[in-house]
Amino acid sequence: MARQAIRSLAIIGGVHGNERTGVEVLRQWQRQDFSSQFPGLKCHYFLANPKAIAANQRYIDRDLNRCFRQRDLNNTALGGYEYGQARQLARQIAEADIDLIIDLHTTTAAMGTTLILNQSQPVLLNLAAYLSQADPSIRVLQYAPQADLPYIRGLCELGLTIELGPVPQGINDPTAIATTQRTVVKILNYLQALTSGNTPQLNNCTIYQQIETVDYPRDETGQIIADISPQIKDYQAIQPGTPLFTNRRGKITPYRGRSTVYPVFIGEAAYIEKGIAMALTQRRTIAI
Repeated sequence: MARQAIRSLAIIGGVHGNERTGVEVLRQWQRQDFSSQFPGLKCHYFLANPKAIAANQRYIDRDLNRCFRQRDLNNTALGGYEYGQARQLARQIAEADIDLIIDLHTTTAAMGTTLILNQSQPVLLNLAAYLSQADPSIRVLQYAPQADLPYIRGLCELGLTIELGPVPQGINDPTAIATTQRTVVKILNYLQALTSGNTPQLNNCTIYQQIETVDYPRDETGQIIADISPQIKDYQAIQPGTPLFTNRRGKITPYRGRSTVYPVFIGEAAYIEKGIAMALTQRRTIAI
């Protein structure tokens, strides 16, 4: 399974219209035809949320990257712009017979380059292990398993997200664009080699597996009343009792779990409306 050939892939940017890095990477690839360097691969490009991209905002009616559950795609009573876009994208990706989705995102959190995987598919784990061992700054995040994923990468059995941060919303950051483009090239080099069986078979992959999300402390009206403690950093271990939040009067809210965890998406600006200050993960090494 880890040597499964992948020949047709979707590279997607602009699911969130104010994450300009993925939009610009796609536009550059389309203009300069970078995919011609990979003759064994057929690349399809999707600017996912045109209206939000034009408005330079995350979404128009609702977060597009929460609109791809199969039950929602099948429910034509769900209206609004993003649900319509989700149905259109699902049709286009199905018609293109896509083997792999690469979805390009940025975050305001200081996460560096993170690969987010759907599930524990061996071919993706081997790819992630190869990239993260070649470049230790690349980390691998796996969300809690879901039977019906809401994310666009869930439209394909093999789906991954490149998440890069910190990158401010709404701007073209040349460094972020270059870093994302290099990561895509590394992935395509791996996939090109995979078509001829020239990729190494690795035994394991270190992942950060999400176990829960944590909201900010809030008052009875829902207003945030505390800040994330400054010592809390993405991918740095939190021990039981570590201060997570400090309110304006100096009151500390500690981490009350029983084991060491590793936070990600710390202070992600777009997650405030979702009731998320950070996600907590466990670091694991899993066999491929």
